[in-house]
Amino acid sequence: MAGKDEMVKELKELNPKNFKVLNRYYTKDDKKVYFSKEYADIQELQNVDVKSFEALHFENIENKDDFGKDKNKVYLFGLELKDVKPEKFQVMKEPITEKIIYVRDENNLFVIFYDYFSGFNFVEPKKIENVDFKTLKWKSARELEDKNGKYIVNGSVIDEDKIEIKFIKK
Repeated sequence: MAGKDEMVKELKELNPKNFKVLNRYYTKDDKKVYFSKEYADIQELQNVDVKSFEALHFENIENKDDFGKDKNKVYLFGLELKDVKPEKFQVMKEPITEKIIYVRDENNLFVIFYDYFSGFNFVEPKKIENVDFKTLKWKSARELEDKNGKYIVNGSVIDEDKIEIKFIKK
């Protein structure tokens, strides 16, 4: 690659006949799925079901094109979100000033702390137990309430060991 633009990365074994741009960050061919954001390196998604993979788009959030899913998993920044199921996956809220994303699958609510400046890192999703989605309301970026009580979220991507979710029963 001598003499080529340093931002261009050669993708070995890429099948140009089946290559598709899914959105501005996700691409795929018939064998692999790739993620690249702005000036970050191109990453190959691991253990992905290429055939069922789709890039997701959410309006009204900063990270609207950073999510993808296949029939088994959900991805953020091209990395698997452990324990989050693709069935009925959606982003619930993203208070940008807090660098937090709340997502849900069919039965669970998760909080994800993230940071762009350390290479699109995020803390593994933390499950918020027993949330009643029908009565769920946000009081602030870190305080939620439902018919069962109040949930208070503390922590950051920097202090992963100090992340906690307090539940105060009604």
